Amino acid sequence: EMRIGLKRTAYDAFRGDVKEYWMNHKGQFPAKIWFHWKVAHKVTKIGFTGISDHKGFARPPKEFSVIGSMDCETWTILLNVRNADFKTSRSEQTREFKTWNIPSDKQGYYSCVGLSIASTMGRRDRVVALTNIVMWEQLDLDASPSGKSDFVHIFRCVLASL
Repeated sequence: EMRIGLKRTAYDAFRGDVKEYWMNHKGQFPAKIWFHWKVAHKVTKIGFTGISDHKGFARPPKEFSVIGSMDCETWTILLNVRNADFKTSRSEQTREFKTWNIPSDKQGYYSCVGLSIASTMGRRDRVVALTNIVMWEQLDLDASPSGKSDFVHIFRCVLASL
């Protein structure tokens, strides 16, 4: 059984526990959630688990942007998703993990990367719910056997930086 985190902090978006998840404040859209590193990273892919509670109050994102910034204030859009197409149900709780690739022409080094959520999968945009945000980056390695930058690093955000 899933239950809403009492504090609904950013920590709940990144820790990967589908029983405790992040929610924005009711009706606050766009809703933003991001991670801030001390060193910039080049994110090539992002994924997260969309949550739908059984009462229809909290829903996964429908329309959102992946955003990047060097100062966590001035944002660049890396990817726009018009319809994330998460599963929802009126009678039961659902959770589904999905991933999206960042187009190569939008990839860059950012110390802040996250989501700006415009709407949910519900009829009314009350509250968005998600957890388990995971990001991938491609590392540039001169010693790559193919001579290309083909090593992909999958990382879960280190929460000590929050």
